[in-house]
Amino acid sequence: MDITVDCSLYIHAVSSLSQSSFTLNIPNVAPASNPTILVASDYGYTNDPINCPLTYTLKTVSPDANYAGSTLAINAVGEISVDTSLPFTTQSFYV
Repeated sequence: MDITVDCSLYIHAVSSLSQSSFTLNIPNVAPASNPTILVASDYGYTNDPINCPLTYTLKTVSPDANYAGSTLAINAVGEISVDTSLPFTTQSFYV
């Protein structure tokens, strides 16, 4: 018999943010290469990291697909970084 866990009971979104919800300005020129843009733990957390871990995927809005470029990167803890040595145009993303 399989037992499943309803992760919606354990994963929470945070809405009281210093930044505008889900709108981030990612610089194409920055003081240092690969600055941290977003720490996703500021936006959400899980009360059950064993059975309901948080995972992060950077996606484009149009088309709705996984981001396949090399300018932006998202790591296992949800930090988005930008390689400012690569060209970058205005685009919309979500995590």
